[in-house]
Amino acid sequence: YSSTGEVLGRGSYAQVRVVYKRNSKNETSPYVAKEFFERKNVPYEVCVRDIRKEFIVARHARHPNVVKTVDLCIKETQLSIVMEYCSQGDLLDLVAIGHLSTTGQLCLFKQLLRGVSYLHSHDIAHRDLKPENLLLTERGVLKITDFGFAVVFRDPEIDPNRVRYCSNSKLCGTKCYLPHEVWYTKYYDPRRLDVWACALIGRCLFNLKLAWEVSNMNI
Repeated sequence: YSSTGEVLGRGSYAQVRVVYKRNSKNETSPYVAKEFFERKNVPYEVCVRDIRKEFIVARHARHPNVVKTVDLCIKETQLSIVMEYCSQGDLLDLVAIGHLSTTGQLCLFKQLLRGVSYLHSHDIAHRDLKPENLLLTERGVLKITDFGFAVVFRDPEIDPNRVRYCSNSKLCGTKCYLPHEVWYTKYYDPRRLDVWACALIGRCLFNLKLAWEVSNMNI
């Protein structure tokens, strides 16, 4: 993969950059690479383990409303997850423009629910759904991305009926989108976090503004 140097976004642990891959016909196709930073006080082996876990979960999620994950690149200490390129930005960009028909709002919200329903039916909880993690293609297809906090909540080979709850000892996701179960119970069903986030995203989508600007940790 060759990089253009164009950085689309940057977070605490990674940045997203446009890259290109050349095929046998010498044609290039755009992708995005999620490039991970070295984390202070975290051993390199632990970082590799976490990134491999994210890659495996994302790679197994195959649905029209989930971003396609295509490759894991490890070059010396640089680790990157390569995904399909969605050219129209994210849902937050669209909401910021402020012009979207009711039909368009319903279409996007239904696509979100289809994607989340697929993940849950395959025992995957995303745990960080928010407008910034919902990308848009040039054809208006909504795609869920960023599986850094995702968990597999059921193992069919051990017990297909048992849901593994998550501990709130280590917070995940984005504070503004976390339900009360995460704050006030010791263990929570990770699917509920996704459902709560979908409701907030729906409110954001239909009102064309964020559900709330900041999280008040004193409430």
